[in-house]
Amino acid sequence: IYSGNIAGVEFFINQYVQFLISILGLVMFFIISCKTGIFVSVLILVSNCVVLLIRNNDSMWMKENKINKDKIDVKQNYLLRQLQKQSNGNEFALYDIKIWFSRMLENNMNSLLLWKKRREFAFFKSDIKIVVINFISDIILFGYIAYCIFIAKISIAEMVLYLGVISGLSDWLSNIQQTYQQISKNNIYMDNLEKFKQIQDEIIYNNVNIALDSLEFKNVSYKPSNTEKNIVENISFKVNRGDKIAIVGENG
Repeated sequence: IYSGNIAGVEFFINQYVQFLISILGLVMFFIISCKTGIFVSVLILVSNCVVLLIRNNDSMWMKENKINKDKIDVKQNYLLRQLQKQSNGNEFALYDIKIWFSRMLENNMNSLLLWKKRREFAFFKSDIKIVVINFISDIILFGYIAYCIFIAKISIAEMVLYLGVISGLSDWLSNIQQTYQQISKNNIYMDNLEKFKQIQDEIIYNNVNIALDSLEFKNVSYKPSNTEKNIVENISFKVNRGDKIAIVGENG
């Protein structure tokens, strides 16, 4: 996670450099374009800034809701690993927990699908907003160009210059948007890494012990679904760390 071109510190630094270069290029191009027509430049800049804010809200949504997905993924991976273990087959049959386990797996899958639907709906709303903003911006922009051509009677050279300004500003702003989205996405990974390091530091320096000293059962009863009689009824006992206990039934 500290190297490579997908995520990590190296990627983080490279994208920040690219972001600064895009900002400088945009500022220089904006100053030059203002000499040909400040209205066009301001319109493109404002519309793209609004789009950038919308994408930033998407990144914030992902950051705030990612912890919920992480919990679901951890539980899902654990359940799938337990399902793949051959040693658990006997326990499933002995304790008749196949139906219970299947329901747990299904409920977790439904939680994952629900999270994905919420994410898709949130991003869909953002996409609709961006489409509307771009549509309105394009109508105003090309309406202004049409006015300049047919009313103000600008020359072909000036029209080509206007189109070049539109294309150049759009390219720089598009690069800034893409770089910012990548930085925001990578920032989530870096936050997770820092949280993980803090957890490790707490365990090492605070000598955290998560092992149980004892495990106690009180009035526990159990009956498989295919029988009418409890195989375990009102059993109570306590197991301390290091104890070895055997429970023997009627069949020995």
